[in-house]
Amino acid sequence: MARVNLLAEVGGLPFLDGEFRASRLLSAVCAVRAWREGVHDRGHINWSELKVLLLPEYAIEANRRMRSPADIASEPLSADEQADIDAALEGLAHDVPEWEALLKLPVRVKRLVRSEAMSCSCFFAPQHIYISPRAFSDEVLLGEYLLHELCHNWTYLLEELEPLQTFQALERFTLPSGTQNKQPTELLGAAYVSATLVRWYRRRGLAGEESRINLLTRYLDGCLDLIDDPTCRPLTPTGLAVAFRLIGERR
Repeated sequence: MARVNLLAEVGGLPFLDGEFRASRLLSAVCAVRAWREGVHDRGHINWSELKVLLLPEYAIEANRRMRSPADIASEPLSADEQADIDAALEGLAHDVPEWEALLKLPVRVKRLVRSEAMSCSCFFAPQHIYISPRAFSDEVLLGEYLLHELCHNWTYLLEELEPLQTFQALERFTLPSGTQNKQPTELLGAAYVSATLVRWYRRRGLAGEESRINLLTRYLDGCLDLIDDPTCRPLTPTGLAVAFRLIGERR
C-alpha cells in the first residue's frame, strides 16, 4: 500500500502555501480525535458534533486523558488584553487578507505568568497560546508573537496525524539564537516561524522594519543550514517533507 504524503494531501504549510487546505487538515484531525475518543462507535455523527472536537477546551482535556499535560503557569486574560488580542489578529488579517481563515484557528489565549518568555505554546497543551503581559506594550510585536504561536499550533495539528520526528531521535541542536538542546521538531518549528514572520513583515512593507526582516532572514538561514541535509536527520516522512519545503524558503 502506498504511503500517503500528508503534506501534499493538505496542500503544504499554512501561511507559506496558497494551496494549503485548512479544512482538509481540520477534518482529518477531527476524524483522528473521534476515533481516539470512540465517537465513531456510536454510529452516524454529524458535523456539528465533530466541530466540538476542535474546541480548545476539548483539545486540552483530551490531551490530559492521553498523556501528562503541560504545566504552563497562566491566567485568564483581562477584558482589555482580550481586546488587544482581537485587534492584533484583525491587524494580521488586514496585512495579509489570504491568512484570515488561518488566523481563526480555534485557540485559547492566556496570560503567561512566572516566565521570562514573551510567548509560548506546547504540543501537550493543544490549541492554547500563552502571552506575557509585557507583550501587550507593543502592538506590532503582539501581532508577531500571536503569529509565531499560531504557526506552532498549526504544526501541532499536523503532528496529531503523524509525528515529525522518530521516537529514536536523540540528536539535539543549538538554534541560531544560541538556545541549546532543541529537538529536530523544534528546529523545524523555528525555521517555519521565521519564514512566516519574514513573509508578514515583507507584506507590511513599512519603512523601519527592514532591520527586523534582515534579522529574521539570517535566523531562518541559520536554521536552514542545520536542516540542509534532512535525509540524515531522524525525521519521519512528514518531517522530511516539512524540512524540504522549508529549505525552499532559502533566499
